Amino acid sequence: AQVEVVFGLEVTAKARLLGDIDLDTSWQFAPGHDVWPHWTQRNLWHFCQRLPLSLKVTAMSCWIQDFRKFVKAQGYQFPVANRLLFDQLIEGFALDGLTGQVSSREFLWMRDGEIKASYMRFSIDVHVYTAPTEALAEKAKWDRYLRSWSMDAKRTARPAFHTSSLWVRAEAQSELVPSTIATVVIVLVLAFLGMLAFTRNACLSLFVVIATLAVFGCLAFFMVVVMSWAVGPIEVIALIVFLGYAVTYSLHIAHRYGSDDAVKQGQGQGQGDMDMLEPSEIRFQRTMFALSSIGGAALGSAATTVGSSVFLLACTLTIFQKLGGVVFAVTVLSIVFALVPLPAVLLWFGPVNPRSGCCPMAAMAADPNVWKDVSERAERTTERVSRSFSQFQDRVSRSSATLELRSGGMTGLTPSEDAISISID
Repeated sequence: AQVEVVFGLEVTAKARLLGDIDLDTSWQFAPGHDVWPHWTQRNLWHFCQRLPLSLKVTAMSCWIQDFRKFVKAQGYQFPVANRLLFDQLIEGFALDGLTGQVSSREFLWMRDGEIKASYMRFSIDVHVYTAPTEALAEKAKWDRYLRSWSMDAKRTARPAFHTSSLWVRAEAQSELVPSTIATVVIVLVLAFLGMLAFTRNACLSLFVVIATLAVFGCLAFFMVVVMSWAVGPIEVIALIVFLGYAVTYSLHIAHRYGSDDAVKQGQGQGQGDMDMLEPSEIRFQRTMFALSSIGGAALGSAATTVGSSVFLLACTLTIFQKLGGVVFAVTVLSIVFALVPLPAVLLWFGPVNPRSGCCPMAAMAADPNVWKDVSERAERTTERVSRSFSQFQDRVSRSSATLELRSGGMTGLTPSEDAISISID
């Protein structure tokens, strides 16, 4: 990997939400940077000479080292103290000097014969595709070295910063997982609120979210384990984008389950007959109505989507092949979960009357008959507890009297009377 250290530039651009950044106006020359002062030349030269071994530098392209050799070859002393002489030497060095295998001018920003900024390139013994944690650890070493150098360097030698494509890739990958989790959470919350607006039932919305999470997990398993794809920007974007698509089929089934037309399906039963049906019969009636009314259309929609994604699998570009595979997998998983596990859950735990409240417990809480029944049961329970406690007190009193009779102390009863009392008890 390569690391480039830039001297005398300031980055002024900020990240935009929309649109590209104008690279021509995204930076400016630092006003206080000047290479001519002899201490600036020394600071730049020391930067290359005092690199610690922990930075793992294997090769470097430091123009200041080549400039020092150029100056000494001309018979002058480094650093160059005379300003006019320095300008003459640096102009000749920019024209004729070499830094590495390229012209030294490639490392200098010159305006009107003066150096406004410069950079140096270092090759480090770190693979360009190393793990993000190791790459960020190497970046931290360069941060510390550059910070210590800046504290000792003169103001005219600063500012300086380092950059590398390795740092960019490592930071992007390290932020990939937490940003993906945050995005998925936001998408699921918004999906739950959207489904709650359509179904008007929290339980149905929760079932759809759980089905969507199951599709999301299976899709991630398909991408990482089955296809052995490395998790990158394309895979993350595909997961997030098609997460919204995975909601649709389950949402249609849940929406039809909670429809008012569901109670009128089968044997001509109307809304007035709902009280005569068992909860399990109502759930079955609603589930069958949802599957019969929208299940065929959902299956047909999934079939057309799968058919169109097959053509992407034969593309030459990898990105189209991956998108085709993701579309194929997410469509199959979504329709399977919408037509098999979700109806099974609705048969067992679906709300009996979705329009009466957000969930079955809320419907029970809103029913005054339920509270009346609970109150009557509480009163009966209180009476039974009070009656049992009175019986317990009577038994304790009789037991105490029996013990006193057996002792024959203060009662004055004869043994025969004591035996009669015991037998009566």
